[in-house]
Amino acid sequence: MEKSVLKADLHVHSKYSVRPSEWILQKLGCAESYTDPFSLYNKAIQRGMDIVTITDHNTLAGSLEIAHLDNTFVSEEITTYFPDDRCKVHVLAWNINEKHHEDITRYRENIFDLVKYLNKEGIIHSLAHPTYSLNDRLTFERFEQLLLMFNIFEINGTRDEYQNNALKNILERLDKKIIEGFCNKYNMEATGPEPWIKGITGGSDDHSSLNIARTYTEVEGEFDIHGFLDGIRAGHSIPRSTPSTPKTFGRNLYSIAYQFYNKKVNLNKYSNDELLLRFAGKILTNGNGYESIYKKLRGYIGYQRPDYFNKTTDRTFQGQLLSEAREIISQDQEMMAVAKTGEGSDSEKDEMWFNFINNVAEKLLQGSANSILKSLSGANLFDIFSTIGSAGSLYTMLAPFLWKYLIWFYNHTDRVFVPSFTTGKELEEKGIRKELMRKNEKAYVENRSFESVYLENWAYYDAAA
Repeated sequence: MEKSVLKADLHVHSKYSVRPSEWILQKLGCAESYTDPFSLYNKAIQRGMDIVTITDHNTLAGSLEIAHLDNTFVSEEITTYFPDDRCKVHVLAWNINEKHHEDITRYRENIFDLVKYLNKEGIIHSLAHPTYSLNDRLTFERFEQLLLMFNIFEINGTRDEYQNNALKNILERLDKKIIEGFCNKYNMEATGPEPWIKGITGGSDDHSSLNIARTYTEVEGEFDIHGFLDGIRAGHSIPRSTPSTPKTFGRNLYSIAYQFYNKKVNLNKYSNDELLLRFAGKILTNGNGYESIYKKLRGYIGYQRPDYFNKTTDRTFQGQLLSEAREIISQDQEMMAVAKTGEGSDSEKDEMWFNFINNVAEKLLQGSANSILKSLSGANLFDIFSTIGSAGSLYTMLAPFLWKYLIWFYNHTDRVFVPSFTTGKELEEKGIRKELMRKNEKAYVENRSFESVYLENWAYYDAAA
């Protein structure tokens, strides 16, 4: 490896991450990822990564499967907890071995024991998605303790630009006085000789294979894996990221669900006979897969005559869904092009899939409303309940986008980390806490961004304290 700048996506999952945190995937009985480790490796290299590792949840299985390939090292994403309130935290640990993993499994129930072990063994590690509350127990106080315990923090590819910028601003504003204040407040020692200076890494946190290397870590002036890792330890890493959006997140959830059903019933087998499956397969997965001459011929006939795909006499909700989806795709030249070739940028596909789902839902909701009005006029109660049940299915279809937009709104207005470098009592005495609460309530009403509220709070605290 002769390059002077090395790149690696330091947070990515394979099929060995099996327990999803997203409720909609849990309801489907989905695994968290279906990405084959070798496919992941090839995709990362294809997208310009020089080094590849896999960080599955609490297992080395994915990274061990590619450990014999060039420019790889073994890693995992560790789930750990604060012992008193079970606040859940994820930690990325890189370049480890199976003995390390056995010890980590023993220590990970207590985050204080885990971090002590990682530091003792010299294992390079980073706090994953630091401002994301995994089980709704992350408080300002816990976050301040994490600032003492970790010297490397992650810019996460599934978080949006505001959240990642807010994290950068928090880390950049730390100084010796602030860290010493935290040490006194929590009766803890900070990690490292200059714990107010934090390193930052980047990782996509990809689960679907769509966003591999969309966010990654870059280290300049290094020529091999050891130099790359030493550069991270020394704080020389630079995160590079394409910001995530609710549309990005939504398409990823659909992709995992598609891969789940494809594994169960082999959807690819029907893709040339069904336009919707063809379109979904191209836009929700990376690989085109092998196609026989017979399948290619049937597909060619379909693209020359879009009505070939549009034959259906099914009047059930599922039949109407299929019919509307086919019509929307066949009447859109860009969608038909994607269904045929799979070409297009990630951002274009995010937007196209969102528009497709939105258009299908809009047409079916309009049809449901008309059916309800017709049933009301005829006093047909059973038809009304049937139609309302079908509308509920539409909510399920839209849920990945609705859910992510709600999370986006929540994180930008209410979940604001307010720096409080003295005790609550001192804040009360200075009248600062009450004023900050008033400002945050006002920001919530105005739908202000996470970053702007955070910076205003910090500036106000500095001036008042």
